[in-house]
Amino acid sequence: MKILISDTSVLLNLVAADCLASLSQATGWQFVICSAVFNETKKLRDASTGEMVLIDLAPMIEAGLLRVMDIDDSDEKTIYIDQAAVVDDGEAMSMAIAVYRNFELAIDDRQATNHSKRAFPGLRIWSTPEILKAWAESIDLPAGTLALAIRNIEDRARYFPAKSHPLCVWWQEAKRA
Repeated sequence: MKILISDTSVLLNLVAADCLASLSQATGWQFVICSAVFNETKKLRDASTGEMVLIDLAPMIEAGLLRVMDIDDSDEKTIYIDQAAVVDDGEAMSMAIAVYRNFELAIDDRQATNHSKRAFPGLRIWSTPEILKAWAESIDLPAGTLALAIRNIEDRARYFPAKSHPLCVWWQEAKRA
């Protein structure tokens, strides 16, 4: 089983899409977040009203779909402190855990992604569109299911891939299915 540690934005996108269980089963990923991301993950928009509503990660944690980890080694902490000078806490802690424990990293923020690639060239980084495409391809996901997940991400988490993202066209086409 591959371990994918997620920053806050990717986690919010996946929670908004309500696809974590299917994603985990289809791809074999164990989804992990750090304690900073757990603390940052508070609200999403309600699908019908657009109002911000609290989200509860406890059921996903209790079901084993999501694990929470913390920094537990001095070398890992050093990486975290160094990265926190450049990116926010959730991204820095996720990055440190991914690098130190040889996990893959899920992150959407362009600055943090570019920084990660420069600082840790061997680190495998996944964006939300890449994760959804891997999910869709791993189980021949029905087009309507993928389209609904993408619309939920856009409506509830307000995530839209940048026009420069390599999968932007794929995202737009998948959304219309």
